[in-house]
This record gives sequence, C-alpha cells and structure tokens, in this order.
Amino acid sequence: MKHLVLIPHLPSAQQGHELILAIAGWRKHFKADFTLAIMGEGLPQIDGVINVESPRVPDVPGEYRAHLDYVSCARKARRMFPDTDGFIVAGDDVFAVNDFTYEDVLLPKVQELSLPTKGLEHPNPWRRNLVKTGILCEKERFANFNWTTHLPHYYLWDYLFRIYDTFDCDHNSYVIENIYFNACLPTRTPYLLSKDDKWKYEVSYNPLYLPDLHNAFANKVWVVATENGWSAELEKELAEHYNINL
Repeated sequence: MKHLVLIPHLPSAQQGHELILAIAGWRKHFKADFTLAIMGEGLPQIDGVINVESPRVPDVPGEYRAHLDYVSCARKARRMFPDTDGFIVAGDDVFAVNDFTYEDVLLPKVQELSLPTKGLEHPNPWRRNLVKTGILCEKERFANFNWTTHLPHYYLWDYLFRIYDTFDCDHNSYVIENIYFNACLPTRTPYLLSKDDKWKYEVSYNPLYLPDLHNAFANKVWVVATENGWSAELEKELAEHYNINL
C-alpha cells in the first residue's frame, strides 16, 4: 500500500530551509512506500514532490486564517488524489531523526488529557482557536483530549470532510485534529506524550543546547522546532544528520 503524505507550507512564513529538511526526514526515516506532496500557495518546485497549489483564503474576522487554508488545501488535494482513502499530514517544521513506520503514525498520541475551554480573549490567535475548539468538543459531548502534538496524523477523507461540512470549517476555524479524533475515537484511551518517551523533542528556545539535541538524534523519532526555537545552528545540525548541502 502506498501512503499519501501531505505537508502544508506557506513560503512567506518559512524559516530557513525547514521544508527541505522536513522532506529529507521523511525520505530518510519513513519505512513505508509513500507519495509526498506539499500544499499551499506559491510552492517551490522540488524533485520528486507533487505540488497541490491552493490560493490562500481571504481573511475572515475572528477566524484563524491558516486553519481555513488547511481546509481549502485538503479539498484540492482530495480532488488530485481520488484513489486514496486518506492521508498523513505533517508539519514543515517537524523533522524525523530516527526510523518510524506507518503504525507509529497511527498510534493515538495526545499532548494533554484535556482541552482548554477558557481564554477566548487570549492575545495569541492560535490559542484562542484552541479554546474555541475545546468549547465545541464540550458542547458536542465529544472526548476532550488535546491531540495537538505537532506530530504526523492520519486522516480518512470521508470522516474529515464530514466534520468540515458539519461544522462549516470552510468559514469557521478550528484546531481540526481535536474535533476529528475526539469525535472518531471517543472511547479509546490515547498515549499521553512524555519527555521521557521516544516520540518527540521540541526545540522551543535559543540558544540551542546541543547536548539535548544530540540526545534527541540518538533517542527520539521527531524533532519539532517552534518559531522561537529555530536557528541557523539547528539547521546546520539537521542538514548534517541528513547529509545534505543547503
């Protein structure tokens, strides 16, 4: 079975060569047969990667634009890959540093055991969207786990589009993984991520602390870089790991 991997990408928000490095991680460490595509507006041409060119949606007051973009991109990708049942979605700032399998992606993993439902006035728009999503899950009596791990997720097209249509996600932004998995896996107890497990090391500060990063290269599957954690030094370390010249 050939899997479809989709990476949303906004070139204007790119840090360094993060997209090239994220792609290198999939190519080196994902132990499965897969097709790789990037989706967004104004995409670069990369050998062996399919572009799902999808214009950005207009700003909607009070909504988180990037999450509306994801819906538009997914609808375009579905039309381009009609023979697939679903897809893996992954960030362009998530870097595989050890081998992993399709089953590793499928393992239900959560960041926290509950979603916030207070804080709609938070200054960070992404945080407000998370709270809005938590309120919806509570209202709909879904499970309330926080699935926002920033790790790859697998979605079935039919279930995902049912959620898009039910909650008008073309015009109302949500952190969609939290609706999808809390609705589709209401009775399953997911794995709660821990700093001591093998799954993720998050680089969220500068300067980069190399001993921790090298430990992640040895023991973690993914390195995740936040906006505050990205640096030229991290880029250099990742490029050396993948043995590529930038």
